[in-house]
Amino acid sequence: MDLQDFFGGNFTKQFLKDSRITIMLITAGVTLICETITYILQIILFRLSIELIPFVKIVLIEAIYNVIIIIIIYPIIGKAGEVLKRIFNEKKVFTKYY
Repeated sequence: MDLQDFFGGNFTKQFLKDSRITIMLITAGVTLICETITYILQIILFRLSIELIPFVKIVLIEAIYNVIIIIIIYPIIGKAGEVLKRIFNEKKVFTKYY
């Protein structure tokens, strides 16, 4: 059932909002996927030689770096989101109609 929800996009709002580990795993996964696609395209377009050990080392360092950045920035983004949510959800009362 969870895989169907994942591919269907039917998550609850709390799933991504409160789960730091999920955000960190998604960040690491997206980094790995994007860097792998970039590397494959560079091999095809520029006819580079395939060097897997340096590539894996660099990608792992980048993934760890991105996860650390997310750990630092995630609380700031969460607080900003709460402030914006309060601003947009508060009831606007126009006194001139009373």
